[in-house]
Amino acid sequence: PTSSEEWLIIPKIFTKKWNFPLCIGVIDGKHMRSPANAGSSYYNYKGYHSIVLLAMV
Repeated sequence: PTSSEEWLIIPKIFTKKWNFPLCIGVIDGKHMRSPANAGSSYYNYKGYHSIVLLAMV
C-alpha cells in the first residue's frame, strides 16, 4: 500500500473474507525435517523430529 486509504482497505478484506477484523497480515507455519544426527534438539510434541518454519506476510 502506498497511501493511508489503501491501508484501510486491507482490514476490510480480512473481515469480509475470513471474519478477522482489524487484521493486516498473517503468520503461517510448517514442520520441516530436522538435520541428520541432531539428537533430541528438534524433537517436538507430535513425537518426531522437525523444525518449524514460520512465515509472516
